[in-house]
Amino acid sequence: MSLVISFQEGFSINEGLSKKLQDITKLIFTEEKEAEESSINLRILGNAEIQELNKQFRDKDKTTNVLSFVNDDISIEKTNNIGDIAISYDFVLQEAKEEHKNFDDHLIHMLAHGVYHILGYDHEDEAMANIMESKEINILEKLHIKNPYNREMNKKAEKEDSHSPSGILTIIKKYFRNPFFLKTQSVSEITDFLKDAVDLNIIDKEAESIANKAIRLGKTTIKEIIVPKLDMVTISLGEQTSVIIERIIESGHSRYPVLGDERDEVMGILLAKDILPKIVSGNNNFNVLEMLREPNIVPETKKADSLLEEFKKDRSHLAVAIDEYGSISGLVTIEDILEELVGEIEDEHDVDEEEIVRISEGVYSADAKVEIEEFIEFFELKIDPMEVDAETLGGFIISQFGILPGVGDKLEVENLNIEVTHADKRKIDKVSITKT
Repeated sequence: MSLVISFQEGFSINEGLSKKLQDITKLIFTEEKEAEESSINLRILGNAEIQELNKQFRDKDKTTNVLSFVNDDISIEKTNNIGDIAISYDFVLQEAKEEHKNFDDHLIHMLAHGVYHILGYDHEDEAMANIMESKEINILEKLHIKNPYNREMNKKAEKEDSHSPSGILTIIKKYFRNPFFLKTQSVSEITDFLKDAVDLNIIDKEAESIANKAIRLGKTTIKEIIVPKLDMVTISLGEQTSVIIERIIESGHSRYPVLGDERDEVMGILLAKDILPKIVSGNNNFNVLEMLREPNIVPETKKADSLLEEFKKDRSHLAVAIDEYGSISGLVTIEDILEELVGEIEDEHDVDEEEIVRISEGVYSADAKVEIEEFIEFFELKIDPMEVDAETLGGFIISQFGILPGVGDKLEVENLNIEVTHADKRKIDKVSITKT
């Protein structure tokens, strides 16, 4: 038996690890009664190269840890080569760090996993997955490598990291990789598993919450979390430089959709960091069109988890959502999606403001974006929120007028006098409310 190891330029392993890789392969061949003259090729690659292989042969455009290719053509009779294995050095190194494993041990495990695949084992069904996992555990023990699927092996690491966001995500990530966990048949089984994990002090309540939200993320559409079109801060191609700079300063955002002359035409995305050097140098005659990044246009029906994967792959942070007619419905950022997992993320530009503020006795100021249910509850109105065809106070007011009201327009709702105090041509911003 032989294992032929080759490396992409820039990657290498020491002789000790190389020998262990040879040893684990020989042990597997002996146990599985594979012909002694058989050989396997092992190629150590980087993330980019294994991603290309994954895309080409598995139609999955992403990196992975190990890929196996069975040699089933006529050449096997002449070469005795039964297959090829590709392992990403980068990916395995990162996994080892995240899962608090020894790199050498983890690399050996990935090779063993690949060899068993070549010999006909897979994890497509639970029975075969159990057999394959059992074989991996037993063969690794012969090289004094701990069970890589044993949750107890990282107990110390879990304890240290369980209260930090990255630690929580690491723990969740690890259990989602567990083949037994992946074989669950329904969402309810997964939620029950998570509850049991909390009861056994494997994960804490915060980790359980994030995991449950991650499951729901696969059913959440972009439409449910977008910043509506009316609330988008955009830039038009024809705007003066001074206006653009002022808008960037006022909003404090880092990315801005740039709209063309045509309705709902997204020309690209302007990054504040691209324009900043020109401002500092005193160059106000720049061409915005030349500075634009390619826009990411997605249907509002796209699932949030899919878009998050796109953000990760493309290293982008913002997408413009369109409806079925091709009109802009809003935008969504990577922060919006992450907030679905971990709750509101506040930065230096966020200001804690009450949406309904008491000004004086019986007089209030309200943000038009306050949820209609909150508004009804706050003023103890008799309105059934289920019968209101609006999600916000501003939407409710517009529905009552039948048109977009202007500043100074008034509306009576039960014992309340509502007056629009701030508005523009697109939306209502603020209202004044007086109890009668």
